[in-house]
Formats: sequence, structure tokens, C-alpha cells
Amino acid sequence: MDAYTLHLQQASSAFTMSSRKAGEDFTTQLARHSDVVSFTEVHAHSHALALATACDHAGYQLVRDAEGDVAVAVKGIHKVHTWGVAQSVPGHPGPAAAGGHGPRNILWVTFQPFGTRERVTHHAAHWVTRKADTGLQQLQMTADLGDVVAAHSQGSRLGFWSGDTNSPDRPHDVTKVDKALRKAELTSCWDELGKWPATHEASTIDVIGSYDPDHRVDCVRGRRWPPGHSDHRAVSAWYRISPVRA
Repeated sequence: MDAYTLHLQQASSAFTMSSRKAGEDFTTQLARHSDVVSFTEVHAHSHALALATACDHAGYQLVRDAEGDVAVAVKGIHKVHTWGVAQSVPGHPGPAAAGGHGPRNILWVTFQPFGTRERVTHHAAHWVTRKADTGLQQLQMTADLGDVVAAHSQGSRLGFWSGDTNSPDRPHDVTKVDKALRKAELTSCWDELGKWPATHEASTIDVIGSYDPDHRVDCVRGRRWPPGHSDHRAVSAWYRISPVRA
């Protein structure tokens, strides 16, 4: 098997108030021809329908956490092997100021890239906001993500992760999420590249990353995309995958 590159993208639909605007953003994001796109805040029924339609038109295979607000689209050239949801933070009714939030699970998809026998698993999550984090739910989500990625990345299998961390991904602002990611051997593309573009206001919270023990994986490029209708900026990371050593 030769070396190859995977283009991964993360996009949030936060504050995209209409299904028409959401559909426009989904179409734009899928037109970038990423191998995998993770979507967060796809909770409205109309938004989910718009995403399914956009994926259909663009030739992507879509999986979605029906309980939470996360979805993952895999380019049709790659064969989806299996997928599932790892439950993490249960829902807590009420306003965010009082700790309210919907269920926050980890959605994962295992696929075989470019027709190879290799297994790659992409994991997507949406952490609760700091305002709603009254019971260390951000830390729980991060620890759970580390466990799930490690379980799916045994042997020669590869694991990636992405989502809205709702906690700054910057080395000079070491939060509990950043510390927990490092403990789980999960490194963001921004940390690997040494640049941290703002993706929501002044914060870098839309993140794509890899699993450190997968030594065949190197992030070679990252990008923050122009704004759409959301108050988040979509981001991309390109990972170079080296062949399995004989």
C-alpha cells in the first residue's frame, strides 16, 4: 500500500437559523471534497433533512447521532465498514446558564480508504459549553473520547477525532480539556502545525486531531475557511498516511 493523504473537515451549524441557510453551508462544505466531514449542532429536524439532501447530491455517505447533534459524512470513494455511538454526557434540560444541554455523545465511523483493506476510524463530538459545564462534563467527554479512540486504533488501525471542544485549543491557555487531550495522547492539528486560528470569536474551538501512537500519521496542512451562515468557521486538516511497515 502506498502513502496517501486524508482531508478532514469540521463544521458547526451554530446559529444557522433556517434550513435554507444550513443547506447552503452544507453544500459549500461538501463541495470542498473532503474525505470526511464532521458536523456539529445539526439538531433541528429541518437541518438534518437539509444535510441528508446535500450529502446525497454530493455523493457522501452520512451517519448521524439521532439522540445528539453530531453527524459525519464520508466521501463515496471510501467504503464505510461500520459506525456507532458511544454515550458520554447525558442531556440536562433547561437553559445553558443553569447547566442545561442536550445529550453529548461520541459518533464514530470506521471506513476503508480508497478501496484498501486499511481501517480508519473518525470520531466526532460536541463538548458542552463552559457555561453549562457544572459537573465537569467537558472533562468526562474528553476522557471518554480518549478511551474510544484508543480502542479503535489498536494495531495498524488509525484513529482521528474532531468537533467543537468549547474550550480554547491554545498552548498558552491550558484548560482542563487541553490537559485531558494530552493525557489521552490526542493531538490537535493546530498544536501539530503550531498555529491556532480563531474559529469562534477569538477562540480556537473547532478542532481536528489524531492519535499520537499512530506514528504513520502527520498533519501537513490546516485551514480555516471563509465564514458562512454560522457564527463558527469551518476548518480542514490534511493528514499524510505512511504505509504499514512490512
